[in-house]
Amino acid sequence: MKSLKYILAIVITTLLFTSCEDEKKYLGSPYVKFSSYSGVFEVIPDGVSTYDIEVQLVGAPLSEDITLTVNVLSDLSDARSGTDYSMSYEVKIPAGKNLATFTVTGYYDGLDDGTQDERTLVLELVGTSGAPAVKTPISTSNPMGVNTYELTLRGFCPLVMQDFTGTGVCLVDEGFSNPGETYPVELTVKDATSLNFLGIFYCAPGEPGYPMTLSFDIGSDGRGTISLLASDIWKTDVGLGVDVMLHVCGGNVNKPIPVSYDACERTLTIVYNLRINDPIAGSYNGYDFGTYTAIVQMD
Repeated sequence: MKSLKYILAIVITTLLFTSCEDEKKYLGSPYVKFSSYSGVFEVIPDGVSTYDIEVQLVGAPLSEDITLTVNVLSDLSDARSGTDYSMSYEVKIPAGKNLATFTVTGYYDGLDDGTQDERTLVLELVGTSGAPAVKTPISTSNPMGVNTYELTLRGFCPLVMQDFTGTGVCLVDEGFSNPGETYPVELTVKDATSLNFLGIFYCAPGEPGYPMTLSFDIGSDGRGTISLLASDIWKTDVGLGVDVMLHVCGGNVNKPIPVSYDACERTLTIVYNLRINDPIAGSYNGYDFGTYTAIVQMD
């Protein structure tokens, strides 16, 4: 008897789970839609950049191929065909299948024309004669409906430490330089993960003529961070062996300073706080002098 009760319990449990699974199945008329609403396409300078967009048949697979048209909504798009991208304007879901993809090819030279950093391509899915209806409900997550797909095309350059070696110029926004004046810089390899950064005439925190260190932490995806390791003391000598001013940046010796970068344009942006001690004026504890920005453009 106990065995029979045990078997019946298993059967009932199985039927309950099966019923729940059946409730999740779509039983209405088949329809097609984009599998997602949007995406970001990062286009690299070298090689070919492609991006696949998936289309889905919801419901039971059909016995015949489903051919769909992909239109560009030009009033919502600023990406330029042939300049920023090219693509196929037809997608086919094979018979017996529920998924298919079509490909967008991106062109870095078009995106990197100096006008803007990224462009948008909005696509519309259109059914053809005899194909299942295209799903077009409006939702808060996708106000245009699931028959549209918004693709952001963006130029992407991986961070490569060697790309920042060589000479360049530094534009300094600080009180010791004339507005718009530039100063030369030189970056050389220190080791596998860092560069020597020689900034002339206070290009960045540190003593002029004394190399600082740029430390690189780069992941396998080409993204990473750069930090500046600088001696925080600036010294100005009047020639009599007297230090007139000690410029203290950040208040901590060798405190890493985050560096923003543009790997495509090969620029570095260093934002730092400056405090000043003036022994002659009797100020030894330092006072806030301001926050400044140094922008380095490699040649």
